[in-house]
Amino acid sequence: MPELPELEVFAANLENHFKNQILDRLEVTFSKKLNSYKQDLQQHLQGHRLHNVTRDGKTMLMHFRRGRSLALHLMLHGELKIITPGEKIENQIVALYFNSGKGFALCDPQKQAMVTLNPNPSTIPDVFSKDFTPQYLESKLENEPPDIKKLLTCQQIVRGIDNSYADEILWQAGISPFSAAQAIPKHKVQLLYKLIHERFKADIVKFEALANGGFTGNISAYHKIHNPDKTVSPSGGKILIDNSGPLKTCYTEEQELFK
Repeated sequence: MPELPELEVFAANLENHFKNQILDRLEVTFSKKLNSYKQDLQQHLQGHRLHNVTRDGKTMLMHFRRGRSLALHLMLHGELKIITPGEKIENQIVALYFNSGKGFALCDPQKQAMVTLNPNPSTIPDVFSKDFTPQYLESKLENEPPDIKKLLTCQQIVRGIDNSYADEILWQAGISPFSAAQAIPKHKVQLLYKLIHERFKADIVKFEALANGGFTGNISAYHKIHNPDKTVSPSGGKILIDNSGPLKTCYTEEQELFK
């Protein structure tokens, strides 16, 4: 599944390609992952100008005139591809053609990518939203029983942090992923909050260069411990892997365990 820096850059690149253009035609190839009928999508969006594209959690939001929006969720294997009218694209879910003569397709070989017309705004803060504050994070750690990694990756608490980035950020903070959330001291919580923003912002800059205006690339190449090509951390700690949960956890003994 694309990670937050990738989605942030993909949204910006999509905006750069099509901002202020009018959607001429919306073509639906696979409708099972739509939240509305094809005709509703076309009626609400065709003929409207694209204002901007943003990322919210794990989705990209296309904002059109009159407050209309379209959410794209790539799921595990979804891709965006720039196309021209008449071009045949494999595994296409939807295609959007603009008055410039170009467009893009959302493709997915597993047919799991989702398209949502006018999604309801989430009340759960995104990592870059104004509501995700140090105080918010502290309050969640005080009141939630799970270990810190489960809390960080719970999209019902904060949206945008996935499995690999939880490992990366916890390593940078020197906190074991198996630490009890309630036991982490306040100064470590403040450091954790600071590193969440710093790491994502730094990797967005790296991925902008890697993507080069397009929609391909893999930010995991920059991961320091959640990376199959690495056996030790940058500071020399042996990378350990725990497979007891549904997703693997990468960590080192350099990280302090709080219980």
